[in-house]
Amino acid sequence: PHAPRAVCAQLTLLAAELCAGNEAGEAYVKLAEVHLKLESKHDAASSWVEASKAFLKSDQRRELPRGAALGG
Repeated sequence: PHAPRAVCAQLTLLAAELCAGNEAGEAYVKLAEVHLKLESKHDAASSWVEASKAFLKSDQRRELPRGAALGG
């Protein structure tokens, strides 16, 4: 298995490569979940913001869970 930090780096690169849209949004959502598991709330919040931006640029909209960046 990959180390959590390596997974974060790979997901960040993937999301940046996808640039915008549903796939990028999903990558940022997964990245936020990993950051929460690593107890990095600031990085998780940043990832949720990037996910929101990507979803806004896509045709498919996804509602992000309330309080997601706070772990609840």
